[in-house]
Formats: sequence, C-alpha cells, structure tokens
Amino acid sequence: MAVCPLVLRGYGAALFLGVPFLMGAVGAFVVNRDEPRPLGITLRIAAMTIVIAGVGFLLFVLEGRSAW
Repeated sequence: MAVCPLVLRGYGAALFLGVPFLMGAVGAFVVNRDEPRPLGITLRIAAMTIVIAGVGFLLFVLEGRSAW
C-alpha cells in the first residue's frame, strides 16, 4: 500500500483497484497452495481477506482521530 503514495506520488487506480485485487489473489494463492480447493471457498477467502483488511484500516483511522 505504501508504494503508490511514496513511489508513484499519487493515489490512483493502482491503489484503489490494484491493491484489493492483489490482496485477494494472494489470499486465494495461499489457500490453494497445498491442494486445489473449490471455487466457492477460494472466492470466499479472497473476499474475506479484503473485508478483514478494510476493517483493520478503518480501525486504524478511528484510532488516529483526535478527540475534540
């Protein structure tokens, strides 16, 4: 995630489309590494990876907000 703003100097499609795609692909690869799994399980793992990362990012945003 840090590559886009630090190296590319912008928040473009690579950050908002590429990073979630890459996260899902890595999750699907890890779950299918030892033996192939059904497509439904692979898609669920990819979606859960993105959702869990999104919730984690939201928690960090809420943590960083200062009190009134």
